[in-house]
Amino acid sequence: MARPGFSSQLSTLLDRTVMVYLGSPTALLIMLVQPPLIGLILGFGWQNQEATRATFLCMSIAAIYIGSMNAATAIVRERPIFDRERMFRLSIWAYLLSKLAVLAAVCAGQMVLLLVAQSYLMHLPAGVWNHILLVVALTVSGVAATGLGLAISAFARSSYVAVLLVPVLIIPQIVFTEVVLKGGIEKKVPAVVEKITITKWGFEALYMVGSDGKWGSFAGSVLAMLALLAGFLTLAALKLRLDDR
Repeated sequence: MARPGFSSQLSTLLDRTVMVYLGSPTALLIMLVQPPLIGLILGFGWQNQEATRATFLCMSIAAIYIGSMNAATAIVRERPIFDRERMFRLSIWAYLLSKLAVLAAVCAGQMVLLLVAQSYLMHLPAGVWNHILLVVALTVSGVAATGLGLAISAFARSSYVAVLLVPVLIIPQIVFTEVVLKGGIEKKVPAVVEKITITKWGFEALYMVGSDGKWGSFAGSVLAMLALLAGFLTLAALKLRLDDR
């Protein structure tokens, strides 16, 4: 029997992934309740105040946490099914992209909920265009982190291990930032580490909106996060391919 083409597999896997989430209302509810709660926490932290550099850093970290947690168990929890379907020539990239597409859509909704809850308590950059840019920056940060979560899930041997790995990989992204290390970020190792973190580029995109920076800076930060996403997906695909042997 001929293997279905890439587009056919992707369409089928997309439908299945959507049905999996719709068939788990409790998990879906948690995914939708968590962002506004985090948004309220951020809002209370700067209640009735203008956003600061620390605010935008915390927003970036929140998006990364949400995106990576969404995806951390996406592969490992159904690894027996994946391994069985690989025997029938399942496309690894169709599988990964189906997960990414559904989780990216969920992430976009989560970021809107986070921003609405946060803006209820504090002052964020005014104007519809600025709010759109904030949603875009948060969503791209979260989607890049979704790629990180999928890579974690590809390497983890259990859902428990996958969840434990998330904070281990997020903490360096908090420490190695200009906001935290200030002048120390110019040292050789911190400077290199910072450039490969989602936090740096997510923060810069958000801060650009808050400081009325240049459009090129925003676009550059978004492209950097998309490059990291591509790297994480490639890493996950390589691991899944190596596991075939």
